[in-house]
Amino acid sequence: MPYPSSRFIPPTAEERELRLIYGEQRPFAAGHGVAADWTLAGGVCTEVCTSALPAAHVWRPRFDSLRVGLNGEVFEAKGIFEVCRLAYTEFSPAELANNFQELVSFYERWIESQHTIEVEQELKADSQVIIGRCKQSAARMRAGIELLRTNTVAYEAFALANRAMLMSMCHANRATGRDRLDGRQGPFPLGDADLSPIDYKAQSQHAWRPFQLAFMLQLLPSLMDTHHPDREIVDVIWFATGGGKTEAYLLAAAFELVRRRLVNGLAGGGTAVMNRYTYQFLTADQFQRTAGMICALELIRQSLSGDGINRLGSSEFKIGLFAGEKVSPNRIASGFDSGAFELCTSLFESKTPRAENPFPIESCPCCGTLLVPDERAETPDGFVDKSFYGFSSTANSFVTRCPEEECPFHGGLPISFIDEELYRNPPSFLLGTIDKFAMIPWNGEAGRLLGVGTKFHPPSLVIQDELHLISGPLGTLAGIYEAAFETVMSVVANGRPKVVGSTATIRNAASQCRRIYGRETSIFPSPGIRAKDSFFATLDEGETSRSRLYVGIMAQGVRPTIAVSWAIAAVLQGVQDLDVQGRLTNQERDSYWTLMAYHNSKRELGRITNATRDEIPARVQVYASRSIERPMPLKVLELKANSELPVPQARQLLGQRHTPELPAVDIAPCTSIISVGIDVDRLGLMLVNGQPKLTAEYIQATSRVGRGKVPGLVVTCYSAGKPRDRSHYESFRDYHDKFYSFVEPTSVTPGALPALERALHAALVTVVRHAGSLKDNDDAKKFDPQEPKLASLISKLELRLRQAYPELHEDLERTRISSFLAERVKEWTDWIVDGKDWHNGLVYRLQRNQSGASLLLPFGQAIAGRIGWNTLTSMRHVDTEIRLEA
Repeated sequence: MPYPSSRFIPPTAEERELRLIYGEQRPFAAGHGVAADWTLAGGVCTEVCTSALPAAHVWRPRFDSLRVGLNGEVFEAKGIFEVCRLAYTEFSPAELANNFQELVSFYERWIESQHTIEVEQELKADSQVIIGRCKQSAARMRAGIELLRTNTVAYEAFALANRAMLMSMCHANRATGRDRLDGRQGPFPLGDADLSPIDYKAQSQHAWRPFQLAFMLQLLPSLMDTHHPDREIVDVIWFATGGGKTEAYLLAAAFELVRRRLVNGLAGGGTAVMNRYTYQFLTADQFQRTAGMICALELIRQSLSGDGINRLGSSEFKIGLFAGEKVSPNRIASGFDSGAFELCTSLFESKTPRAENPFPIESCPCCGTLLVPDERAETPDGFVDKSFYGFSSTANSFVTRCPEEECPFHGGLPISFIDEELYRNPPSFLLGTIDKFAMIPWNGEAGRLLGVGTKFHPPSLVIQDELHLISGPLGTLAGIYEAAFETVMSVVANGRPKVVGSTATIRNAASQCRRIYGRETSIFPSPGIRAKDSFFATLDEGETSRSRLYVGIMAQGVRPTIAVSWAIAAVLQGVQDLDVQGRLTNQERDSYWTLMAYHNSKRELGRITNATRDEIPARVQVYASRSIERPMPLKVLELKANSELPVPQARQLLGQRHTPELPAVDIAPCTSIISVGIDVDRLGLMLVNGQPKLTAEYIQATSRVGRGKVPGLVVTCYSAGKPRDRSHYESFRDYHDKFYSFVEPTSVTPGALPALERALHAALVTVVRHAGSLKDNDDAKKFDPQEPKLASLISKLELRLRQAYPELHEDLERTRISSFLAERVKEWTDWIVDGKDWHNGLVYRLQRNQSGASLLLPFGQAIAGRIGWNTLTSMRHVDTEIRLEA
């Protein structure tokens, strides 16, 4: 019988649903000082035992096998998932709609089968709620299908979006070398890229996973109709890591980019889609990936224009990066060393330009040619040979191009990453870090990214990837700023943008999205009654060739650092021994050769990095006393925030396949920076140094391995001196059997007093400055809250902020928001009077070497004359540093 537990029924609906969904995964034993394990046969426990080295499989989901029940009827009409058939309109609108209707009908049969699953009496009502959400998803899909049948614009935009995604998939394969017969991997030096023509119509190997198309069908009505009720819903893609969430929302983005131009003509240009990430590291990495889709759209636009079809406009599709000065320059020429012109000049003089590339893109997204050579390219007379470089700049202009003359983007790539250029020519797709948007109240031209002062509509689709990371202090501040941005966009367009989120690990999503976006939430795909089957994904239970195997170690009597070092040495030498014995295939040897060593802090990372030079090699010698030692010295690649090695190069080194002649990286010590965005299929081995503080982090980090054809192995080292580590070790099997259910709820509190004190004034300035026609620096003194337009703006901002707290018991937060906003308005008007004593009066911000009354002051700067607000320049810098001196 299962290990005894109380009959306590959780008080919240989400907790009850988790208990229902994971009801089959129950513990049959608990360890004390040791892990417990058990054997099941036909759902019956036949054996219980202790285990010093516990192991548990986490089964990978299957995405392409749709069936009613785990052993029931299978959906056969798979031709509708082939991207090339959707891209080149092989189906008429009626045929396409009928095929998709078959898919939804099959989904509805699966929904009906959920009624037959036995559940606890106390949870029957919750099971009906789950089934109801599935039915609602099916209804939304049918509405989208009808649009494809009856709306020619929807049908055309859907086909062109699929064509763009097909082309970008083909280009990505070419750029990475995935399809090359010589085995070479990209990016490639100038002259080595494959530029042979691609017959896109014949690329039938590219297929959508069913959930990706289903999500697109569900979104269609709210993208086509700006006043559709579903436009007020935050649609969140909740799918396992590696499942294809990015491709799903990029398809939606491509559709929206095309739709706007088909429907709105010239006004459909400008920034249509905004996609925010949390880390600069991840943002720069996704920039290259998303640029491939934009390049494909631009090739389609050029091709149609060449045929005399100008339905996609005369202005190019373009992607922009808005990520901060550490990733991309703010100006073309700054007069210092930080402008693009100065950085480009330094790059031409560098002996190792690729390693010192200051720009956030490394290779052409279309062909994979390096934009910067590994070593300085020179002409015969000793000058720099600029034909090898993809960047060129004057004091007034900057161009990024592919150096390969045969590439269609030799004349220029449709990308921009300089703030000055982004404001002047807003890109079609704006990709940035969420904290960078804190600069919008500071800059009068930044409102152009929101559609202010342009001939274009404001952004109509907002995407938030890794939604679970928009929590805590960052999410709290983001909720206040988001209210301001939405207010500005709604005033410009008389409607709010569609919001899409994406995550693999989240709890309390409804509350989080309500606090940040002031909207209801719909999670897709909605889970079924059992975790192992949600129709669009079924766990491949028992298939160990596709799983990730987790193994736990808790050393006794030695310091944790020593235990981890010895474990790393044992794993490294173990792979060597298996290879020497001929027990690994070439693919397995490649996957297990590189060990990802995850650490919870930079301090632990530093200790293990140092140990790779002495302690670990010495221990490898001990373990190899009776066999052939692993080759030394170890190739070490350290991955952390603010690493000296550029992200693209780090990814390329991790992706380098291992051969005896050209060994891959041996060990990659890393921090949480790898838990999002590092998707390298060849990686299969990881060691985790201590249980991460959050289960979501543990899932995200360990999911970096075992994503390819070789099953992953994760070794988690616990510290016996840490109660939390010991607890996870003792319940190792139970925890890993259902660790998605242990994901911690997120917390976002934009109505909290400290948050309002730090950010509410910035929201007020954003709305007044950009939507109130007071964008110039000297216009701060013209603020008049009694003026009808400004009074209406302030009222709309207040209403939007209060929407984050709609419940009756949240009246305190609503009152606090209104009170604080009124105080900020009064302070501004008072300072206008006080600022008259200064020569220029009140301005938004003081320029260099300028004195006077400034409304906005950098956070932490002393306030002179009691005028001005300390204002964040990054949402991530929420604490003031204190310098300690001896």
